[in-house]
Amino acid sequence: MKLKHIEILMKNPYNGSEILTHFASGYNTQGIPLELFYLVLPIMLNKQTRDIFASVNKSNNLSNIIKENLFISANFQNKIRSLKDLTNLSLIVAHNNKQLNVTNMVSTIDYLDYNKSPINKKDSHRAAYYLGFILSKEKSHIQVFKKFKVLPK
Repeated sequence: MKLKHIEILMKNPYNGSEILTHFASGYNTQGIPLELFYLVLPIMLNKQTRDIFASVNKSNNLSNIIKENLFISANFQNKIRSLKDLTNLSLIVAHNNKQLNVTNMVSTIDYLDYNKSPINKKDSHRAAYYLGFILSKEKSHIQVFKKFKVLPK
């Protein structure tokens, strides 16, 4: 399969909705700030950053992950902007499929266990879950944006 075809499949709102739902499952609270979801796909659709979050565990924290991998926040605002439409479509799909309840605060309707994911999606679903878990440990979502050095949109 050509790289172009793989990229089209990766940037599919149905795949995006699964990734966002696994992120919400890792965040594990009712009432996740909507703005945080715009950080997820730019991280998960990049192999290098996805691999970082696929290899973390519950004892890691966002400050250490970013300090050890400074490239994560490089050009991140532009990555968020370029994937905003895909994130919006993915949120709509997740809401319509009754995986997420999307308002100003997003809540999980359908908790997904990455261990039950198909083998070809397991790593990306695990990475999304742990990204959610790591971000949920921060005091506020504003702190998350400060650490990534981006402005919430």
